[in-house]
Amino acid sequence: MLHNQAAGWGQRIALYVCIGAVCLASYLILRLSARGARWLSPIAMSITVRIMGLLLAAVAIQFMLNTLRQINPGWFPTAS
Repeated sequence: MLHNQAAGWGQRIALYVCIGAVCLASYLILRLSARGARWLSPIAMSITVRIMGLLLAAVAIQFMLNTLRQINPGWFPTAS
């Protein structure tokens, strides 16, 4: 949900709580991942880094496609 779509104070508070929860979860995961990285072999770490890079590239391309679709809906018609 976007901030502009929140109908009232209750939805805005829920949005802020969710943002805070995601921030906390991200912090904890990244904090604990430093310890977990010690257990991985160099080959497993290399594979993990490549997979994470691929996921990041996929998300970036999806953001670009969504933006282009908003700029001109005729370029990328949605599947019905």
